[in-house]
Amino acid sequence: MNVVCLCPTYSARPAVLVGNSIACFEAQTHSNATLIVYDDTGHFRPTSGKRWRLESEAKRQPTLSEKYNRMVEMAGDVDAFIVWEDDDIYLPWHVEACVEALKQGPWVHPERVLSLYPGEPIEEPAAGRFHASLAFRRGALAEIGGWPATARGDFDQQLIRNLGNRFGPPADPCEHFPPSYVFRWASTGCPHGQSFMRSAADEGWYERAAEQEPASGPREVVPGMDRETSEIVARFKSDSQI
Repeated sequence: MNVVCLCPTYSARPAVLVGNSIACFEAQTHSNATLIVYDDTGHFRPTSGKRWRLESEAKRQPTLSEKYNRMVEMAGDVDAFIVWEDDDIYLPWHVEACVEALKQGPWVHPERVLSLYPGEPIEEPAAGRFHASLAFRRGALAEIGGWPATARGDFDQQLIRNLGNRFGPPADPCEHFPPSYVFRWASTGCPHGQSFMRSAADEGWYERAAEQEPASGPREVVPGMDRETSEIVARFKSDSQI
């Protein structure tokens, strides 16, 4: 199965954070995958490596939904997509686990994820949350019209509901693999989108996030895991015996 991981970023993100996300991808055990990192501020220098590329356009997409849909256009004719956010951690078997689950159904959402929200990693249920742990076949995404046409803060929950209403319960990668998605909060030093949201119906959060952008650029991105990511990967890889 040929899959593309979709990673949005923008100029308020440090280059080292984006480089960490790329390094997580480079460590994946599944080889038939590509990563697209998309900056819609024009502040990152376009670059590429083996099986990944960073695209930069000086034209900000009006909503995060439209930004994801733009990446779908960039991906071309592929079998499936995996959401890949630049401030979280993806353990080395994440893509492999998603691909195996996609053999069982048109969309994937794990029953459990790992979270660093309390400081130390804990395992917690994921139902209805954690947009960044989703995967789906290209045809399934097309059937629901892509990411929903909305500026609301709950665009991600709308997407999950649309997939569930159309296709029923998701396939669970945790049936055959340990949890592979790790949610990060304060440890990156960068605000999450939720930090700008005043409510689920808030349509101004995306513009407020844009106000955090620095004026300088372009900036170079070099793949490399930060210390926290390296420690988490080593710890859970050892525990899982994968």
